[in-house]
Amino acid sequence: MAQNGNLSAAQRRAVAAIMATRTTTAAALQAQVAERTLYRWLTDPVFLAAVAAAEADVLAVTTRAILALTLSAVDTLKTTIEDKEAAAGVRVRAADLLLTHGGRWYELRTLETRLQALESEVLRDGKK
Repeated sequence: MAQNGNLSAAQRRAVAAIMATRTTTAAALQAQVAERTLYRWLTDPVFLAAVAAAEADVLAVTTRAILALTLSAVDTLKTTIEDKEAAAGVRVRAADLLLTHGGRWYELRTLETRLQALESEVLRDGKK
């Protein structure tokens, strides 16, 4: 069991295995620990925090990779929309994707700004 916020070598292997496999059984096998042990660790808040941190790291890397390709994706949609030789259905689908997802990007950005303002307000109110 994790003590003092530190994971054992086996627990670190288990976190890595959880990230690399699809099932708890496979993760236990890859980490070379008993499945029952892994299930027990999955009830330990320190171990769960390590798994959550690993998941956050993967999500951050994935997000950066997606963002890096975003401008290329927009360029591809723009090229398709402007291609007079492309089938009308293809051009309409490209336009629909751009409008639908462009709106979502805007919503997320404005939501982030509003959330940051609310957090600042709560912090200010909490200091009064």
